[in-house]
Amino acid sequence: MTTDTAASPSAATAGLRREDAARLLRQARRLPSLRAKYADQPDAADFGPDQWDGLPALDKAELNTALDELRSLPGKSRTGAYFYASGGTMAAPRLSLIPGDMFVADILAVWAPLDPDDVLVNLFTPGRLWSAHYFYNALATASGAAVIPFGAMGDDEIDQWLDFFEAQGATALAATPTTIKQILGHCSVTGRTLPGVRKILWVGEAFDARTEELIEDRLPQAEIWGLYGSTETWVIGWNGPNCPRDTFHPLPYQHVELAQDDAILVSNTHEDCVNPLLRYRVGDLGELTGCRCGGQGPALRVLGRADSYFKFLNQLISPEELIAIAKELDDVADAQIVLVAPGGDQERLQVRVRPTAAPRPNLRERARQQVLSRHFELGYVVADAPHTVEVVVVPQLSSVARTAKTPLLIVEPAP
Repeated sequence: MTTDTAASPSAATAGLRREDAARLLRQARRLPSLRAKYADQPDAADFGPDQWDGLPALDKAELNTALDELRSLPGKSRTGAYFYASGGTMAAPRLSLIPGDMFVADILAVWAPLDPDDVLVNLFTPGRLWSAHYFYNALATASGAAVIPFGAMGDDEIDQWLDFFEAQGATALAATPTTIKQILGHCSVTGRTLPGVRKILWVGEAFDARTEELIEDRLPQAEIWGLYGSTETWVIGWNGPNCPRDTFHPLPYQHVELAQDDAILVSNTHEDCVNPLLRYRVGDLGELTGCRCGGQGPALRVLGRADSYFKFLNQLISPEELIAIAKELDDVADAQIVLVAPGGDQERLQVRVRPTAAPRPNLRERARQQVLSRHFELGYVVADAPHTVEVVVVPQLSSVARTAKTPLLIVEPAP
């Protein structure tokens, strides 16, 4: 059982209603694993905000188990939902169940970046069980706007598609900061402007300084509207043109707390939420702060990852999972992940494998195929750029000289 708790009631963005606390506990106890996890808590009828701080946090592995149990409940106990994924292996994908309406109406009630005059170019890739593409299509149509549901584009086709988008009257782009940087970087080199684009909608990763510079140079008139969340929790918070990029206002039904180690805990109190989310560790660190936009109540500033996950080509990946996949080959003794030039044009992923004493032939090719086929999403992510993932067979893995420890993940600059 997990034992970490929030530091105090003041470490939350808002108060929690007694009926919401009791309902969340009652729903969780329908599932065998969570019934055992919360066995020491009071009965739901007596449970309220006063007992909330003693409730153990929920981690990714526990949520996965709970979702497996949830899917086995009789049909009446479930609502229509999408299956989406946030990674994992083919044997153990990290799945999430999101209501069919994706909470769009609730989000638009507090965050409305589009109007009926807008034409949104949706540059999020549909992918395999990826969620953002479908969400932004729904967001645009619910706003009365038109949407061009496009996806990713290669560097050599940016100009032709920008011509097309401009001809259709595009006024807004929905994309990750990486994609924004790709397009505006091309515009900077070619001297192109995008006079019709006046809004950027983003989610998925933090803004870096280069993306900010390119927006200021190429789209200085654009309003920037951001969302923060995860596949498991869905949208947690939002920010607008007057907010810092790393600071978000939680949605009314997302109860956000900080654990004693500053890890962000989220409980979704919406009655239509399918996932059993009680003090779920999203994997990020944060702090509660005010926002320069003047919005009421404390906002959440996201400080970075609390776990070992990293972003590669905008996909959140666990080094532990990749290493475990490589070691499924009986002639791989150990492995290590190297992320080269993250966020740049030369970004690539290297898997270093240390063989056993008598490896079979073609270990490098076999290990590469193993990693790409067994990871839930990596093979698809790099389908158009297979050179970005390589396997290197090494006699020893890299270690830290001072401690002699071998890190799971090494980040290296471009060569």
